Amino acid sequence: MVKQEIIPPEDKIDSWVYRQKITEYSSLKESARRITQEENIPLLDLSLFPAVSYEEMEGEPISEKDIPYLLNKVMIQKPTLEPTDHLFVLAVDYGYLGKNLAKKVVLINKKYPSQSKPKGKVIFSLYNEKKVKIAEVPFLHSSSFQGHPVSLAPQIFLCFLPKLKENQVYFYQIVCYSDINRIICGTDLLSFKTYKNSPYEPFFFVAASDLHAGAGAKFKRGRVWGLFPRNNKHLKELMNDITENENIYSFNHGYNAFLTSGDNIDNGSYHEYWEDFFDCSSKVLSRIPIYPTIGNHDYLFGGIFRGTYLSCWKKTQKSFHSLFHIPRTNPHGAFYTHMNGNVKIIHLDSMGLNWGNESIYCGSRQYEWIKYQLREWRKNQKKNDEEPEFCMVFLHSAILTIGYFGRTQGKSSDALANRSLIPLFSSYDINLAVFGHDHMYQRSEVDKTHYCCIGLSGKTPINYFDFLRNIVDYKIDRDEEGEKARGYAVIYIPPKENKKNEEQRREFDMLIEEVRKRAVKNIKLYYYFTKKEKRKNKEIFTDQDKLRSFVNEKIISKLKDHMWWRFYNLKGELVDSCFIQKTIGNYDEIDKVECPGEHIR
Repeated sequence: MVKQEIIPPEDKIDSWVYRQKITEYSSLKESARRITQEENIPLLDLSLFPAVSYEEMEGEPISEKDIPYLLNKVMIQKPTLEPTDHLFVLAVDYGYLGKNLAKKVVLINKKYPSQSKPKGKVIFSLYNEKKVKIAEVPFLHSSSFQGHPVSLAPQIFLCFLPKLKENQVYFYQIVCYSDINRIICGTDLLSFKTYKNSPYEPFFFVAASDLHAGAGAKFKRGRVWGLFPRNNKHLKELMNDITENENIYSFNHGYNAFLTSGDNIDNGSYHEYWEDFFDCSSKVLSRIPIYPTIGNHDYLFGGIFRGTYLSCWKKTQKSFHSLFHIPRTNPHGAFYTHMNGNVKIIHLDSMGLNWGNESIYCGSRQYEWIKYQLREWRKNQKKNDEEPEFCMVFLHSAILTIGYFGRTQGKSSDALANRSLIPLFSSYDINLAVFGHDHMYQRSEVDKTHYCCIGLSGKTPINYFDFLRNIVDYKIDRDEEGEKARGYAVIYIPPKENKKNEEQRREFDMLIEEVRKRAVKNIKLYYYFTKKEKRKNKEIFTDQDKLRSFVNEKIISKLKDHMWWRFYNLKGELVDSCFIQKTIGNYDEIDKVECPGEHIR
């Protein structure tokens, strides 16, 4: 086997040498490519967590005045498909962006992190909506899960709460105690809401890509130095904007989940970068569960310096699985699926053998898995009334853009994903594919599938040449670059109509009325006008009756049976919006999907 040099990461995008390297690497023959062993990451053993019973007991939240150090670094995750099962992941401050509190709670073994041991305790207190205490549960330290990648993160504690009530608001507080039972740090009183995972309920999701936690950050100690610690400012701004505008963009419904399409971390193997991720995103992820997708930067492992060629000697999923505990609906890797309301959501590891170690090309185990998932989804729609009507796929590769990675050819991971996945998506008419990698915004259509690139959330923009939009093989509905493209998507999924009960109908009617009221008040915040549409509909901005008719026709009439895609930038502007209808066809006759297909550019 010919030994190949590993491709340097995206930080070198402006380097001519780097671009040349990509071109050379993409043109290599299959026999000369880097061959990597696919990883099989063990499941997080949920049976190790203590049993939990929920009953009223004495106890009130500890006042902030009595907590020496506020530590709001919490993530809610969903390791099972049960909507009321919640995993809480706490990062005790390791001293990179604040005080080094981990050493007071954990006896850290720097040489062998998995052998670190807790010397204090961390307690999770759960309260009902009346703020009456109903459970007190100890966290388990990461070292309790030997053999799982989470044991490599000594600052992590985990707590699993199964079988909570549906559609319920809960409050909680986490407190860390030393080995002499003295309070070291803790959170203030946080909250979250469970939901009923029913196809007859409307759902709202918030989605972002290329968060790149740690990029541009400065730490007190670690891989990046500075006089004053600081976060990734773009990621901090993103999470603040999501929090501030949640009720406006979701019409007081709130987001059911936070979805990503890769590059959550600038370099997955550095604890400092994860510290930045927790610090920036906790105000969102401490109340909204996250469903992540793996990207090339999540694969980086080892080396020296931040996000450089020298920091990627090895590719592994261990860092990703040490912090993210996903529903393992397949026994391998970082690809998985879950159903939320009236939509089936699939997350793929599209990095291939260039950036990662899991192939997505024709015939690979991941390709066969997604083909099976789509075939079963369409088959079950005829047999099961509960089967979702919509399907969206999250991946990282720039499968269809006019950006640099979307224009690569040959055997680059983006080109391989394009040739193997687009024919599959077209055959089964999935509604939406969301991705990143190219740091820009673009929405396009191929057959009945919408392809949305939302790759600019936490790092620097990568601009493209305007003339490229005129020489593509597909339809571009909207594109944007630079700071105007920095933002996130809000995705609305309509409920099924046929079996809604009276309460569900009443709540849906209330949502419709709230949408109508807000859209009439500020139409530009919910409907994107092209220049042609502005000229055609200029009267609606001065005539309230015409505006109401416009809102009823363009928005309200579609909320019952269309997905609603919106993309907002951090300037508070609506960059794009569209409605995506459900697809109907005869999918029983699909015998064989062409793979590889033609490269659409």
